[in-house]
Formats: sequence, structure tokens, C-alpha cells
Amino acid sequence: MLAIILGLTMSFAHHFRNKLVKNLRAEQNRLLSFSAGVSITYLFLEFLPYFSEGAARLGRNMFFFILLGFVLIHLAEKYIRLHFFRSKLRRELALEKAAVSFTYHFLVGVLLAGFARENPFEALLFFVPVFLHTTFSAVSLDVSKSQLVRLVLASSTFLGVVFSTFVFPEISEFTRFALIGFIIGFFSYTVIRNALPLGRKGAPSYMVVGVLSYVLFLLIIRSFI
Repeated sequence: MLAIILGLTMSFAHHFRNKLVKNLRAEQNRLLSFSAGVSITYLFLEFLPYFSEGAARLGRNMFFFILLGFVLIHLAEKYIRLHFFRSKLRRELALEKAAVSFTYHFLVGVLLAGFARENPFEALLFFVPVFLHTTFSAVSLDVSKSQLVRLVLASSTFLGVVFSTFVFPEISEFTRFALIGFIIGFFSYTVIRNALPLGRKGAPSYMVVGVLSYVLFLLIIRSFI
């Protein structure tokens, strides 16, 4: 039940992100910096250590899946940029990012359901940074005029939760940690590429606040585990 609630919350955030971002345009860089601080903290203090514990049991070759996730999303973006004319670039790149976004959020939903079955607190630790990243850094849904297409894109996390909960609830430990590694590769690339404001953009103080806020949240959650 927790996974369903979190999956729906993520999908609602994804669906309404354009309106929210538009209303908070003046604070966009600060919110991106805060979200990046939270995401980076989760990645280094929780997600990678959690994966490493599984890799210690399954073998160091599991780290290949992190590389795979990182490289595939990079190659997908580079392919679009190198093989389409300038007049078509913006829309084709938006469609490619939408397809990658759907895949990423679907797999996030699968992992979210898995974490919720294992430990609700692990699900919450995973949910917060991904929720912030989806809300303030995700791909715009304006790539299509079709309401149905937008709805499907926004529902990707919830669809992943439903798939993992009702269609394919049991997966091997190897498959689970391979998926976690793949998501780490995706997540690290998208955070570095899209969430961290470059150059003079962004607000370093808000990133620090994001780091400290998530460290505090992590300590509070860990006190219950």
C-alpha cells in the first residue's frame, strides 16, 4: 500500500510539474540546487553503500550495471544530437528524453515497490530525492500535444509500482541489484547533467542546505530502523 501511495504521489508531481515550475520560476535555480544537494547526499551516503553491500555478496562485477546505466543514457542523448538536423533537434531530443524519462521512472517505480516490501523506511529514503528530482529536474511533458501521451509519461512511476506489485513481485537478488546499479548510473548522470546548475547559475548555499537537510532526515530515519 505504501508503494502505491508513493507511486501516485510521484506521478502527480510529474504531471503537474510544469505548472509548479512555472509558478516558482523565480526560485527555480535555488530549488534545483536544493534538490541536487539532497540527491547527491542520497547517492553517496545511502544508495551507493546499499548497492555495495549487495555487490559484496554477488561479486564486484555488479558495478558494471552502474557503468551500463550511465553510458546508455549518455549515448542515447549523443546519438540524437549527432544524427538529426538542427531544425529537428529540439523536438527529437525532447522525445528521446521523454522516452528515457519514462524508462527511468518506470524502473524507479519497480525499485520503490521492492524497497517498500523490504523496509518502508528504505522506501522513504529513496522516495524523497527522486521525488524532488522529478518535480524540479524532470523532462517537460510538453513534448506531445496528446493528453494521453502526457498522462502515460506522468504515470510511469505508478505503472512501475503496479508492475512490481501485481505482475512481477518476485525477482532474484542478482536482478534486483543489477536494477539498482542501472538506476544509480541513470540517476548519477541525470543529477550531474540536469540538476546541478552550471556556471553562475544556482545557489550554492541552497545546495548545502539540501545536503544538511537530507543528512538530518537520514539520521532521523535511521534511528527507527
